[in-house]
Amino acid sequence: MTTIIGANLGNGVLLTADTKTSNIDSQGANLGTFYASEKITSLRPNMIMATAGLAALGKSIRSLLESVLNVKDQITVKQTNEHIKETFQYSYSLFKNVNNTIAYDHLIGLLGGYDEQKKRAFFYSFSNEKHFIPEEVEDSIFALGEGQKEVMQFINDRFNEYRDSYPSIVRLFSMAIRNINSDNVSKDTFSILCLFDSIEKQYKISRMHVDSKGILKSL
Repeated sequence: MTTIIGANLGNGVLLTADTKTSNIDSQGANLGTFYASEKITSLRPNMIMATAGLAALGKSIRSLLESVLNVKDQITVKQTNEHIKETFQYSYSLFKNVNNTIAYDHLIGLLGGYDEQKKRAFFYSFSNEKHFIPEEVEDSIFALGEGQKEVMQFINDRFNEYRDSYPSIVRLFSMAIRNINSDNVSKDTFSILCLFDSIEKQYKISRMHVDSKGILKSL
């Protein structure tokens, strides 16, 4: 399963995820084949989303939400969460009805962004286990998916060394994911950084890839 790391930066958010999508059978067994994919999408100038679990379904949901939500000039976080919940519920229900023999059906969504009304950054999680009801994530740094505990231990032990810049934090998160000993997790990562510039009153989106050797490239 995908590993996702999130950071609430006060004036924005950072999401990092591995890029390995393994092909699995209907019972969730790894077939030994995989492909690379970016598991994070910029839905709006102030919101980004990552998904884990049912890779193809998650990607389709992120794409649909981007095409729907990015058109509106203004939308509240509450309204966004409601649209996301309904999209997950409908898409997941349709998937289950068509593929009713599939046992592996875990799906997680993670929305992060900046709320101009409340002047703060936020994260909300969505899961099939909780019927995709949005739940606010309170932690400033957190991990979801495979290797969650070891990832957080790795980050907590080293965060003071890497907290001086956003690219350094991206490198640290990538290192934490590369440290996971699992065939399901890649050694390279993709990150999106979404920040609100309070002086220019605009959002800045940065996309970064860190390869298996730890070399960072801005996209």
